[in-house]
Amino acid sequence: MRTTQNIIIVLIILIIGCQNDKTININNSEKYKGYLSYKKGLDLHYLTSYSEGVDCAKRNNLPIFLQFTGHGCVGDDEFINYLVNSKKIRKALNNDFVTIILYVDERKKLNEFGQIYNLQLEENSIERIKRSKTIGSLNASIQMDKFQSNRQPMYILMTDEKELLIEPFEYVSRDKNKFLNKLKEGLKNLE
Repeated sequence: MRTTQNIIIVLIILIIGCQNDKTININNSEKYKGYLSYKKGLDLHYLTSYSEGVDCAKRNNLPIFLQFTGHGCVGDDEFINYLVNSKKIRKALNNDFVTIILYVDERKKLNEFGQIYNLQLEENSIERIKRSKTIGSLNASIQMDKFQSNRQPMYILMTDEKELLIEPFEYVSRDKNKFLNKLKEGLKNLE
């Protein structure tokens, strides 16, 4: 009898614990189904392709959270280790936005060059991308041509039609409330 009670107690604890930690339901990750650049880390779902992200946002009628960063960027470490660890921030990014994270120092080679013409980048950017042949060069060119900045991390909230919801913002350190307020401000401006 005592063993049965212990098992029931353990099951109840597990069920309650799983419900409290759960920030993503199946529908939230389903929006990324079929996209080649889909990634998941620390329970955050995101894409690593600008064009796929914009397409996903249009398909799901959601705004975009876009982050430009670098693999060695201190701000990226802060974003991952402090901001994404916040359940409220993770829930907002997963539920209310299509999240796109672009690394400007990504050394992987571009497989498809046709996509760069659809982005309507400046001619010198296209030439630079063709010479370097890396995803990072493409991402850096998108940041410079579309948002006139080369600083990382840089956060952009925009519609699926690429209209800014708020001014792009940069490093917010470990201030979870400031970051969450920016997300809320962007959603409010969407209405």
